[in-house]
Amino acid sequence: MEATNNPTEYKQFLYKKVIEAAYEAFTSKGIRAVKMDDLAKALSISKRTLYEIFDDKEQLLLACIEENSKCFREHMEKFALKKNPSPIAIILEFYRFQIIQLNNIRPEFFVDINRYPKAVKWINNHKEQTRGEVKKFFDQGRSEGYFVDNIDFELIAMAGDAIRDFVMRAKLFRKYSMKKIFHDLVFTIIRGICTQKGIMELDHNFEKIKA
Repeated sequence: MEATNNPTEYKQFLYKKVIEAAYEAFTSKGIRAVKMDDLAKALSISKRTLYEIFDDKEQLLLACIEENSKCFREHMEKFALKKNPSPIAIILEFYRFQIIQLNNIRPEFFVDINRYPKAVKWINNHKEQTRGEVKKFFDQGRSEGYFVDNIDFELIAMAGDAIRDFVMRAKLFRKYSMKKIFHDLVFTIIRGICTQKGIMELDHNFEKIKA
């Protein structure tokens, strides 16, 4: 591992490297399968050094989730600024980004995460914090003629949460890939709230972003 001469820079460098290694391990193996000892060995650092950065695995997991969320937000913000996209284009980019991630995530990751209350709390809080932004997005799309008028966004959001919880409880990922589950369920909902204008753009551009 390449180091820097500045202690502060090295800590920041190491912090980033630990998160990168941990996220890859958590998503490819499942959270429970990853041991802090194994991470330390993989990074060629001592276990003591690792625990000086993160108190425990749950704190490390939380940092990974926060960093992943930050990267996703930054990606979507750059996409919106660069492309000046329509609401449908934004949805398709969201889909493309999520599919790329799902292709590299072992289903056990989603099951295991429920064993870590701090991570679950953060996810739920984040979802509530961003719900207003998502509603604003759909309201804007509605005003531009992409989404139908007679849809209750709060109801759709709650239904989406219920579907996600059912997928995890029923372990549907044992029978279907996460990619197929995400595509079939999400696109059924999205197409259902689109106007004919929205559906035409969705169908026309979907083939271009298939992963």
